[in-house]
Amino acid sequence: MTHPVRRLLGKVPFLRSFYGFFLVFRQRVVLGSGESMSRFMDDTFQTTDPWNYSENIEDQQRFDTVLRMLQEAKHGGQFGNVFEIGCAEGMFTEKLAPLCRRLVAAEICAPAMERARTRCAGANVEFMIWDLRSSPMPEEMELVVVMDVLEYFFRRSDLRKAKEKLVSAMPSHGMLLLCNSRQILSFESTLWSKLMVRGGKRIAEYFTRDSRLEVIASETSDLCVTTLFRKK
Repeated sequence: MTHPVRRLLGKVPFLRSFYGFFLVFRQRVVLGSGESMSRFMDDTFQTTDPWNYSENIEDQQRFDTVLRMLQEAKHGGQFGNVFEIGCAEGMFTEKLAPLCRRLVAAEICAPAMERARTRCAGANVEFMIWDLRSSPMPEEMELVVVMDVLEYFFRRSDLRKAKEKLVSAMPSHGMLLLCNSRQILSFESTLWSKLMVRGGKRIAEYFTRDSRLEVIASETSDLCVTTLFRKK
């Protein structure tokens, strides 16, 4: 984007909102299918740490927030069976493993998963290639962790199916941890972002409306929205 366009978008909220809608619509067209997303992830992870998680202070703080939230919910104890969806290169997986007696980490991208396997060598972690759109959920998982995944579900119908798959598979009193990136305010405050369920704020609201779930804890930062649910 050229500098004059950036300046214009900065001055006119409506244009910023419209530009955000355009970006989401384009992503929906290009990455709407599971096959397209798989190719996108394979391309993305040709580079190690493509999102710079290892050096980004905000991401490290986000990981710490999630760990604290889980530790408080479990009163310092360990979870039994835990399923992490979208483990990427295992940077959070490595931190999550000590909180679990058994951790199953799933990833759609094989190169990323192999790096995660190497990173977590010796830990109590099992890895699998798995796709939330099409793969069956494992049974009797006390905790399911979904970070930076649902924001790639651009069709509302796909997000609805993902929510139903996640919640239906949870045992009674099982927990679900969601963490998704926020959009800027001019995106999050629009009607279209609510209708399309775009951004961490809208995704958290969407799950909160499910009567089978209750919110245990929730934190919102400039970067993301993190919410821990329990199934009633």
